[in-house]
Amino acid sequence: MKTSPVVTVTVDEQHLDLDGRRRTHRVVRPADPAPDAVLVLALHGSNQDGAKLRRSSGGTFDALAADHGAVVVYPDAHGGLWNDARRSIPGRARAEGVDDVGFLTAVLDQVADRYGLADRRAVVAGYSNGGQMALRLLFQTSGRLRGVVLFGAALPTPDDLVVEDRGDRVPITVVQGTKDPIVPFAGGTVSLFGFRPRGTVLPAPESARRLARRNGADDEPVTSELPGRTARTTVSVTRYGGAAPVTLYTVEGGGHVVPNRTTRAIPLLGRTTRTVDGGELVWELVEGAH
Repeated sequence: MKTSPVVTVTVDEQHLDLDGRRRTHRVVRPADPAPDAVLVLALHGSNQDGAKLRRSSGGTFDALAADHGAVVVYPDAHGGLWNDARRSIPGRARAEGVDDVGFLTAVLDQVADRYGLADRRAVVAGYSNGGQMALRLLFQTSGRLRGVVLFGAALPTPDDLVVEDRGDRVPITVVQGTKDPIVPFAGGTVSLFGFRPRGTVLPAPESARRLARRNGADDEPVTSELPGRTARTTVSVTRYGGAAPVTLYTVEGGGHVVPNRTTRAIPLLGRTTRTVDGGELVWELVEGAH
């Protein structure tokens, strides 16, 4: 991965009032972002907030601000759960009809205006419930995304998908562990360790295939193994070509985590590979989209 000179980052906590609610987001940025700085929207999983995602992912997305001058935004869901793309998602946001698509696009506008960014599009990195929210953004917005990176999230089965896909074709990366205890790699029911079912998803390879077909890929994918073995995991990469490529990183033995070089997830969530790094995968997508 190419790197720029390392800079000191600043962390701001900001607020946005929308639909009668005060919502919070944190911004990790260089002291003086360049006008062409890349916007990264990092969406946390269920029962988290942006601060917890920063910690649990080992600062891997913060590194994009330090190493590449990106502006990284960590919004908080209402009540700890995003009103995502699934029909069966529980929580206050769904019960109250919270417009999280409207909230997140408003956050991007606010951040772009505040720091003078020329491009209001973002790369969205979504973990778990945040990955499902990233899919909702993908399907329901136009002209707002550079690309999407999903960690521990797969396409809902058609009967559980609550939105129609009318979004742009943008590059997509899917990162999934074969031993994920929350989102089964082979597809099926998403649950919190067997409790509180949250709908059904397609197998990770089928999710990638359908997303590639959505993006107009017409070639057979190419799969390769990455060198190295860490935390008893190995990683293979399946790439679908085209103008908006789709890439699947299969973490053999990996759990329900954002892979990073510094912080292991709690054992209940499974193994954290260090063969790949979440922030580096986001930047790989950014560089490939140029």
